[in-house]
Amino acid sequence: MTRLISILTLILVIPMFGQAQLPNKWDVDFSIRLSHSGSMSGGFTRIQFSYDQCEYENQSPEGKVTRYSFKMTEALRTEILAKMHALKIDKIKSQANARVVNDGWSSSICLGTDCIQGGTSAEMSVSDKDIFLEAYDYLQQFALDRQPK
Repeated sequence: MTRLISILTLILVIPMFGQAQLPNKWDVDFSIRLSHSGSMSGGFTRIQFSYDQCEYENQSPEGKVTRYSFKMTEALRTEILAKMHALKIDKIKSQANARVVNDGWSSSICLGTDCIQGGTSAEMSVSDKDIFLEAYDYLQQFALDRQPK
């Protein structure tokens, strides 16, 4: 039983220390997920870009929820991957801080199963933080620009 727990722990922990992988071509199993939450406000944003659609969900601090989706095309997938490669988002080194932060915010960008943590409890260099924020803003604006009217 102890061995099983050790193996499961390694399976869960090792990917957290690895570097995110960004493919050259978007295959059917690949997705990009964004998450942002403010610990005190109660608001959050979740965006998932999959092969065939993007799903957007936002809850304002006042509780208003916005949800929509749109179809992803080859051109849109290519545009996103080109921007992420240009930013070299898969080169960001981020480490979650073990300290609890009760008054901050948390963001992540997940490339497939590998996640890059941002926010007040994540530790990364200034240049990596700039890249992270630029990538997050780009992807969020990409989804917002395609909101159905």
